[in-house]
Amino acid sequence: MLKHLTRIPPPTRKAFFASTTRASITRTMATVARSNEDLKNTKLFDVSHITAVVTGGGSGIGLMITQALVSNGAKVYITGRRQEALQSVVDQYNTGPGKIIA
Repeated sequence: MLKHLTRIPPPTRKAFFASTTRASITRTMATVARSNEDLKNTKLFDVSHITAVVTGGGSGIGLMITQALVSNGAKVYITGRRQEALQSVVDQYNTGPGKIIA
């Protein structure tokens, strides 16, 4: 019995593609026109509903993260070791739709 099973050839690629028709492949593709509103940058990067705390927000990478969040609408609390650096950031960069609080 085992000999008979080993003699059966495996299915070929041609047999697989013969069973799939072009119509069955195209049926799975999107055929309805959809809006791309969710993919616009104002929607993708909108963080107006976010409140963030950025440590080291007075300089370096923390400052860049603060700028990015504020320019996209977030409310950002910044912390750091030097109060004058934090106040300088609030004075200079608190112009976006978001808000910086030191």
